[in-house]
Amino acid sequence: MSARRWSGSCGPTASPPSANCRARTSFGWPRRYGSFGPTLHRFARGEDNRRVEPEGPSKSISAETTFDWDVSTAAAPREELRPLANKVERRMAREGVLGRSVVVKFKAADFTQFTRSCRVEPTRSAADILRVADEILESEADGGAFRLIGVGCTDLTNPAEDPEPDPFGFSGSP
Repeated sequence: MSARRWSGSCGPTASPPSANCRARTSFGWPRRYGSFGPTLHRFARGEDNRRVEPEGPSKSISAETTFDWDVSTAAAPREELRPLANKVERRMAREGVLGRSVVVKFKAADFTQFTRSCRVEPTRSAADILRVADEILESEADGGAFRLIGVGCTDLTNPAEDPEPDPFGFSGSP
């Protein structure tokens, strides 16, 4: 087994790459991409010193389940919707948010995946989520087989921080 060796150029042969070689590989990035070129070059090499913020606000809250077998009637997925809606309600209550859109996710027997959503008044109620999800399921249950179903809410809002805007511009006082 022979070891690869590096030459002074940027290809395999004699000695390890020098700082000069690494710098030369960015040649052309500024010319091609302007002042963002050097930054883009660093990103392309995996060098990024920006802080990672893993705990940002949720953009959606959902729950899903996979069936043990493919189901082709609306009855089996419908039975699963209630516990999923309850789980979504609990998570939304814990985060103190309301959802303005209910989303239902389906995965068909051939593994194609699609979602359907419906705009609603801001809610976190499992009953509201279940009602809308059931309507979506009814419209999509066309006899095709499903292997996964999920339900959730998107377009989240925190009523304490984001009060519903007044469509007429009144401040609340006459």
